[in-house]
Amino acid sequence: MCLQTVLTVASIGMKIAEGVQANAAAKSEVAYAQAQGRLARQTAAANAQRPLEEGRERIGRFLARTGQGNVDLAQGSPVDITAKMAERAQRDHLATLHGGEVQAWESNIAASNAKARGRAALQGAVIGAGMSLLGEASRENWFAPSRRTSPHLTVGFRVPFGVPGTAGF
Repeated sequence: MCLQTVLTVASIGMKIAEGVQANAAAKSEVAYAQAQGRLARQTAAANAQRPLEEGRERIGRFLARTGQGNVDLAQGSPVDITAKMAERAQRDHLATLHGGEVQAWESNIAASNAKARGRAALQGAVIGAGMSLLGEASRENWFAPSRRTSPHLTVGFRVPFGVPGTAGF
């Protein structure tokens, strides 16, 4: 094996090591993105309770003030206003949850992209290493038939088949 072949094999090892390293980095990125997605959902769930609580407080204050004015709270405008306040609180609650889901979705997309990049880096390194090895094999003529001959055939005279004037013709 010549020096060039040794250097090629070392280069192949480095290419594969780079691919493995890139894949490991991508796996870390995947774990981080997935954690970000979980955190976004948890944060949204916690923050989504605030609009409901604030809506209940507003409704309570409104009903207390309206009740002090001797208004019938069971019908008419107070009921409509209370329903509108509850609807707004519910809408804010759902919008906050939706925002968390959107952030989680974005994080999952980032995780999928990182996973694909890592897989592609590893596959590219292995394929590149294989191609380098095949290139070196062709330059060094690794697959050519051996030119060694048997010591028994090198001694004496040998007549090829099909030559005129021999017994085989």
